Amino acid sequence: VYNASCRPIIDGVLDGVDGTIFAYGQTSSGKTWTMQGAEATAAAAGTGGADADGILHMASKSIFAFIESHPEREFLIRSSYVEIYNERVIDLLARTSPPPEVTVREDPKSRGGIHVSAAEVVITDHTALVETLNLGNEN
Repeated sequence: VYNASCRPIIDGVLDGVDGTIFAYGQTSSGKTWTMQGAEATAAAAGTGGADADGILHMASKSIFAFIESHPEREFLIRSSYVEIYNERVIDLLARTSPPPEVTVREDPKSRGGIHVSAAEVVITDHTALVETLNLGNEN
């Protein structure tokens, strides 16, 4: 799934194109396992251990491997974490309880792009991404 569907998006991101990867489906259809892998689902179940990375972990590892191999370039990586549920978009990185709904609108600064009014976190390495995911998972 990662190599066929997600790797081309990651390659585009590394070329400077915005990219989004998301999972959509009914409850208990495997979205969390697909995106976060066995580590997240084991942690949620309290069983511990990790035997397979999810798409987010694979993407992060690909991105940071690329960055390490291109020290002559400068990169800025930002992440938001939102949940779409019952036609509401919730900011999972917000520091308020309950997390606020966010707005989604066309971005007048880009051709065909959108703007989501969610919190953004600067990501410096794979560990920072995992910590951001864990923060969002708590909400």
